[in-house]
Amino acid sequence: MARDGNRDYEEVIEVFQVIKEKPNFATILGRNSKAVAPKPVPPLLEPVGTVTIPALADRFNAREKFVLNYGQKAKPGVRIAYLGDNFEEWFLPMVEQPTAEAVVSYSRLTRSELDRPILASLGNRPDLAIFLRQIYWLLCEQSNGEPGTLLNDGWGNIFYAPGLTRAVGVRWHSEFGGWRVFAGSVAGRFRWYVGDRVFSRNPA
Repeated sequence: MARDGNRDYEEVIEVFQVIKEKPNFATILGRNSKAVAPKPVPPLLEPVGTVTIPALADRFNAREKFVLNYGQKAKPGVRIAYLGDNFEEWFLPMVEQPTAEAVVSYSRLTRSELDRPILASLGNRPDLAIFLRQIYWLLCEQSNGEPGTLLNDGWGNIFYAPGLTRAVGVRWHSEFGGWRVFAGSVAGRFRWYVGDRVFSRNPA
């Protein structure tokens, strides 16, 4: 350090060399400064409520239940305005056996996310899956898009089918006056949106 308090060129180079060779030098200089704690990350799922789905005794033929039914020619029953290609291929051939009464929890998605992190937040329990007939029962409760357990404002309702390899999405399509039902692989890159509703069956 020069006597007049100014560093000359060689001294400045020497200081920078010390900093370069000692990575913790800057930490030592700032050890008296207050560390800023990172903001905690909120849970991915915000609990909203539960719904009890009764025991469903009859055999359930998906192809007979999930049919397009909307517009001026709509018949009494669930109004469905769209069936996705994956849903038709993977789920319409299914015939499900009777199911016992089930308590189903539903939560709000607090940030946009993929299926696998959502499943991890749910615990990846095999018994969290929702049967197709249970989804249909919920649709019957709001067959014309009435307010209820399912979101009817255009946001998604998310279900995971048995095996936890495929997700089923349900949205109310106000323009066509019917439900949109679609499906995708949980290994895909589709992100659900903030505000979507995630359903999971509680342990028996």
